Amino acid sequence: MLKVGDRTIENVIGAVADVTGSLLLGQSFLSKFNSWSVDNSRQVLVLD
Repeated sequence: MLKVGDRTIENVIGAVADVTGSLLLGQSFLSKFNSWSVDNSRQVLVLD
């Protein structure tokens, strides 16, 4: 289970990395949403 903002997503494949490593969200996470996009001007991931 993964919580992002006010959304809780189940059945997501994840990995544990060094605290200084980059975060990565793959298709097992993104496929749970109807659509997603990146707003480069605000530097945010938009999940619908």
